[in-house]
Amino acid sequence: MDLLQGRLREHPGSLPLEQSLSGLAVKSGEVVFAEDYCNDPRISDELKARARADNCYSSVAIPLTYGSEVIGCLA
Repeated sequence: MDLLQGRLREHPGSLPLEQSLSGLAVKSGEVVFAEDYCNDPRISDELKARARADNCYSSVAIPLTYGSEVIGCLA
C-alpha cells in the first residue's frame, strides 16, 4: 500500500484513494458500506463496471489499524 502516492495496490492493479470504498475507509479510519455499489455516487464508474462484471452488488471496506495509524484495508 502506498498511501503517500494516494493509491491502494490491489490485485489486479491499484485503487485510487478517491472514489473507492477502500480509499474512503483508509482516509476516514471507519468502516464504509455500500448496499447498492453500482449506484453509489462515491464509487468511480470504472469500479462500478468491474463490480457489474463480477456480479457484485454490495461491498464493505474495513480499515486495519495499528494504534492510531491505518495500515491497510479489508475489502
